[in-house]
Amino acid sequence: MIQSIRQYFLALTSACLLIAVVCAILPNGAGKRVLTLAAGVIILLVTVQPILHADWQSMLRQITFPEASVPAMSLAHENDALTREIISERCRTYILDKAKRDGVALRDAAVTVSEDGGFSLPSGAVLRGQFTEKQKSEMSGWIRDALGVGIEAQTWLWE
Repeated sequence: MIQSIRQYFLALTSACLLIAVVCAILPNGAGKRVLTLAAGVIILLVTVQPILHADWQSMLRQITFPEASVPAMSLAHENDALTREIISERCRTYILDKAKRDGVALRDAAVTVSEDGGFSLPSGAVLRGQFTEKQKSEMSGWIRDALGVGIEAQTWLWE
C-alpha cells in the first residue's frame, strides 16, 4: 500500500517536473500554448490514474462484507492462543527458577492455561524431576499460592 502511494506521487512529481522543464525551454507562442494544454491533460491523466486502475469489485466487496475482508474473530482467537502460550512459558520459567533456587531437581514443568471469566490463568501443572516429599509439598504450596494452581491440578512425576 505504501509502495503504491510512493509510486503514485513519484509519477505525478516526475510528470510535473518534465512538463515544467519543457515549458521553460520553449519560446512563447502558439506552440507553447498547445504544449501547455497537452501538459495539463497529461497531468490530469497521471492524477486520476489510480481511480482508473482501481479494483472496484474488491473495494465494493470490502464495503459490503467487511467481516469477509478482515477475519476479526480468527485474529482474536489467535491472540488468545498466543497469550495463553506466553503465560504458560513464563509460569514454566518461574517454576523452574524457583525449584533451582530451592535445590529441587526439576527437569521440566508444563503449565496449562485456561480462560476464566475472560482472563487467561494457569490452571494445571505437570512437573518432572527428582524431589523429596518435603520438597514436593513446599513447591506445591508455593505453586498454589504464587500461580493459583490448586494442588489437585498439579501432577508430580518422579524421573
